[in-house]
Amino acid sequence: NVFAEDVASKLEAMFQHDAFFSDSAKNARIKSPIEFYVGSLKLLGADLPEKNDEWSQAGTKTRDLGQSIFDPPSVFGWDEGMPWVETRGMLERLRLADEIATSRGKDALMTWSPEKFLGKPAKWQKLDAAGCVDLVLSKLGPLVVATTTRDTLITYLTAGPGGLPGTFDLHDKDVVDEKVRGLLAIVMALPEYQRH
Repeated sequence: NVFAEDVASKLEAMFQHDAFFSDSAKNARIKSPIEFYVGSLKLLGADLPEKNDEWSQAGTKTRDLGQSIFDPPSVFGWDEGMPWVETRGMLERLRLADEIATSRGKDALMTWSPEKFLGKPAKWQKLDAAGCVDLVLSKLGPLVVATTTRDTLITYLTAGPGGLPGTFDLHDKDVVDEKVRGLLAIVMALPEYQRH
């Protein structure tokens, strides 16, 4: 079919154009609630237990974020962009990021493994706090953050109880379970994570 070939060649040219990959095109859209929720689960490799009714709760979670699945406010759909991250929407995203990051155990709504997320232990167990932050930013984006933000994330990883200086060792399972989960919750709350 000549028409189909013509459309295919035009689409190919459009998707391979430099403007499609330009800096202004990258991270230009704010993730919709559905993209934020489902995308986060996919990036973390989360499992939703079959005995759990989590997928039916996805509608409730995205509605709390401002997007009711299959129920737009008008025939024009949802107001995309900044309305997704206005005060209420952003607070719900922070709450959901924390819920996703800290979800663990057999009765959890979803489960994921920080070890599995980080990759092969032979590579990530040798990382210091800066390397761990860089790995997480890479896996969740890649996300480019300001130097001050990166430094704050490193400080979080190296802080001990009460915010006092502590140690960071990825050979310690408690560090992996608590600090890496905490780091992910913080990164998922960053403005850079809200865009794609």
